[in-house]
Amino acid sequence: MLALGTVMVLTTLAIEFAYNSHVSYSMALNERDRLRAYYLARSALQLAKLEMGMEKEIRGKFASQLQQAGVPSQPICQQFPFSTAILRGLVATEEGGPALPGRPGEGEGQEKKEPEKTPEEEKKGEVDLSFLREEQAKDFLDFEGDFSVHCEAEESKLNLNFFRTAGSDPYEEQKQTLETLFLEKRFEPVFEKKREQIKKVVQNIADWVDRNDRINEAPGIEGGYEDSLYVGSEYTYKVKNGKMASLAELLLVSGVGDDLFNLAGPSLTVYGGNKINICIADDAIIKAVVLKYVNSQQGVAPIRPDDEEALAKVLDAIHQSCLLTQEPNAIAGAINKALGITTAGSSPIQSLFTTETRFYSFDLTGQSGDIELKVRVVLDAKGNSNEWKMLYYRVQ
Repeated sequence: MLALGTVMVLTTLAIEFAYNSHVSYSMALNERDRLRAYYLARSALQLAKLEMGMEKEIRGKFASQLQQAGVPSQPICQQFPFSTAILRGLVATEEGGPALPGRPGEGEGQEKKEPEKTPEEEKKGEVDLSFLREEQAKDFLDFEGDFSVHCEAEESKLNLNFFRTAGSDPYEEQKQTLETLFLEKRFEPVFEKKREQIKKVVQNIADWVDRNDRINEAPGIEGGYEDSLYVGSEYTYKVKNGKMASLAELLLVSGVGDDLFNLAGPSLTVYGGNKINICIADDAIIKAVVLKYVNSQQGVAPIRPDDEEALAKVLDAIHQSCLLTQEPNAIAGAINKALGITTAGSSPIQSLFTTETRFYSFDLTGQSGDIELKVRVVLDAKGNSNEWKMLYYRVQ
């Protein structure tokens, strides 16, 4: 009995020691992979900055040639998100990767016969990936793990911080623009009462940012104190009455839940001015800005948000103009022509849009083993690349 008891105790201690060692080893591996994934994401940011700096230089030197070729205005990192996993696949395919599965009916032991091709046909069918075969490309991919990067221009979105600096008239016009955006069909599952609920949420967003502490129910009409909407809830807090530091603050606004935040987030920003880059903005945002412009002009017939024919005509005019030129005067003229508006000199709509981009957001992903880590960064890309400022950095 003494021997059996001793063996049992020693066996228990050995198992416990082995288990603890395995757990510690697994934690160390995960921490190593997490650290590697983090620095891979940081590497993606450096590569994106290099790519964006080269793109800015090329677009500045060859603007007319790019427009004649019909190159879109969206940043390259948005049109073609960079991924080392895809790049590895291209290199493997070019260097003789795994063959594609055979056609149905072909056995594994059967040799697939291909018709002979002439040298001209072989050259014609060859995909030019010579740059991937260079030693620099091989050295670049000589690391464990992968990273990817996707970027967006913040000027393609509506800026919520405009409520902080806008006067009385632009303040109300911006609220109407946001209401028009929320009238899009994709927001129907969120707003059950339609316009009444939309108006209330937009009012709360504007009150969160603006300078006064009263609820702005309508132009020239003030209600109770804004803090009253946040008293008695699960978490009692005060209205900020200041600019949002990040878009995540939108979740603190009364009436804004996860569903609305996830749907509206890609169309909203807290960086830059109130002008949107009309050549890269989403059609829903362009429609909201056009309606804001038309409804603020005296002597011009208003356009309903559901007038798809009239809005489609304006959108076509904008898209065609952006392919031909980046001059705001020419684009404004095309918009007025599509709307049937005649103006002398510069058009008022030029105060609502721009064709330049300064603020960029990056979604970076680093992956090592089973660990995937995401980082979100916002940059102010003014001037040379060594002068760019980081406005936001968050490890998700």
